[in-house]
Amino acid sequence: MTLRLGVGISNSRENKVYPSGFTSAASLRAIAQGVEAAGFWSLWLNDLITTHDDARTVYPEPPNFYEVQTTCGFLAAVTSRVRLLTASITMPLRDPIILAKETATLDQLSGGRYLLGLGLGGKRTEFERLRGRFAAKANRGKWLDESLEVLQLALSEPVVSYEGSYFSIRDAEMFPKPVQRPYPLYLTGGGEEMLRRTARWAKGWIHMNVSPEETTKLVGDLAASAREIGTDVSGMDVCLLFDLSVAETHAAAEERWARSCGMAISKSRGRGSASSALLGTPLEILEQLRRYEAAGATHVGLLVTGNDPAEVLEQVALLGRTVVPELS
Repeated sequence: MTLRLGVGISNSRENKVYPSGFTSAASLRAIAQGVEAAGFWSLWLNDLITTHDDARTVYPEPPNFYEVQTTCGFLAAVTSRVRLLTASITMPLRDPIILAKETATLDQLSGGRYLLGLGLGGKRTEFERLRGRFAAKANRGKWLDESLEVLQLALSEPVVSYEGSYFSIRDAEMFPKPVQRPYPLYLTGGGEEMLRRTARWAKGWIHMNVSPEETTKLVGDLAASAREIGTDVSGMDVCLLFDLSVAETHAAAEERWARSCGMAISKSRGRGSASSALLGTPLEILEQLRRYEAAGATHVGLLVTGNDPAEVLEQVALLGRTVVPELS
C-alpha cells in the first residue's frame, strides 16, 4: 500500500502546536486548499472543547478552539478531493446518535471524504470539567464501548434499538446513511484495551510520536489482539501523527522548530526535538517516512510547524514538490 500523507489543521491546536491567534476562517481555508493543491491525501482535525490550561505558563492568552464537526463541514465546502480525518473526537463527550447523524451528513455532503476518528480523550480532566459530578461514576471505557455499538448500528441499520448502561434507544430510524459502505471507523490509542477495540470495530488506527521500532511492536500487538478475538486487521489503515519542520537545509528546519510553539510546549513537558518532531530537508523527511512505512505505517499526518499560516503553507508547498510525489 502507498504511504498516504496528511497535514494537521489548526482547528483546536492553538497553544499546543500554534500560537494564540493563529486560527481563523481565512487560515483554515488557505491551509486546507494549500494541502489539497500540494497533493496530500488528508487533513487531520482534532477535538478539544474547553480551553485547557497546561500550556498557560508558556502562552498565557487563551487559545481559540473551533468545534471539529462544524469545521469539517466548512472545509468540505472549500475543498473537493482531500479527505477529512478527525484524530480524534473525544467519544465520552459526544452523544453517539447525534455523532452518527453528523457523520452521515458530513460523508454525504463531502462526497465520501469524511473519516471519523474516535478515542477516550488524552486526559480525563476535560471529561471531569464537562460532566461535573457525573464524571466520578462514569466509566469512560464502557461509555466508548457502548458508543461504538450504537454508532455501528446507526451508520448501517435502517432502524436502531439499543439498551445499555449509558444509552437507551427505541426504534430510531436514521437516513441518509454515509456514502462509504461499510463506514470505516478509526480509533486512537496504544493501550491493550484500545488495541482490542480497534481490532474489533475499526478500519483505521491512530497513534502519535512513536519510533519506527515502537510502531512495529504496536502493529504486532494489534494483529495479536485481532487473532484473539477472531478478526482480520491485515487491511488496517495504520495512522501516525508527528510534528514536522522541513526546509531546504537541516539547519533551517532546526531553527524553525527551535522558535516554534510546538518546541516551547515540548520543553515545558520535558521533551526535546528528537522525540517530538520529524526535522530536516525533504530528503531527510522522506527517509524518515520510509522507515515508518517499513515499520507498518500506511498513513502519516504532519503537524507542520509555523508561527503563522504563511510558514505552514511554505512547507506544505515544499513537501508537495519533493516528498508527496515520491510516495504517491
